[in-house]
Amino acid sequence: EGNIDTAVVQYTDGSSYTGGCDENSLNGFGTMSFADGDIYTGSFASGVRKGKGQSTWTSGDRYDGEWSNDQMNGAGTYTWEDGSCASGTFSGNSFTDGSYHIENGFGSYTFTIKGGQPTAVEMNLVSGTRYNGSMNEGKLSGQAQIQYSNGDQYSGTVSNGQKTGQGTYRWISGAYYEGAWNADQMEGAGTYFYAANETGYKLAGAFSGGRPNGQCQYYTDENISYQTDWESGKCVKVYE
Repeated sequence: EGNIDTAVVQYTDGSSYTGGCDENSLNGFGTMSFADGDIYTGSFASGVRKGKGQSTWTSGDRYDGEWSNDQMNGAGTYTWEDGSCASGTFSGNSFTDGSYHIENGFGSYTFTIKGGQPTAVEMNLVSGTRYNGSMNEGKLSGQAQIQYSNGDQYSGTVSNGQKTGQGTYRWISGAYYEGAWNADQMEGAGTYFYAANETGYKLAGAFSGGRPNGQCQYYTDENISYQTDWESGKCVKVYE
């Protein structure tokens, strides 16, 4: 109808374009092949990338999603050459919210990203250990669920990657501890429940350095208990 509809454009820098066009600029669906080998296929508006499109770089990276003002803006997925990927919301070419997945020689990691920062991570390590928990300022901190390669489990708080605060640790033997932790060790008030093959029902009291240390109440069963004193994991006194 007398209007420009599509065009093939050869730029002086070596780039080329094939696709939608009008008398003023690139508009519609098209493919831009840049001089350095990068390629974009998708929507254009007023001469810039806008709408949905896919960009591939000579590095092997690619992005498939929404664009605005010639930048990655909106929902999309960015995949790096090594297979790592970020899926969610982008703003001004930066990934702001969503899920970031990476794999390496130690295992696979899936991070939850909010406001450009990781707030949680799910890890599956080649050693067999699994970790699912919160993050703060790039460190493993907050609530966490850990399943160790030997079958032991921990549920509670961590700080800087170590069991700190309140939590429950369950050994594969059937024994478990509920109480305070510090720097990966039982530290403070807590209760240790003995395994079926151990003597005793539970021990409630003070722990230090991963062992009962101080005054504890020792239970032979649910109803019978004795006041005891402990030093470095050894009972040194029983009160009749």
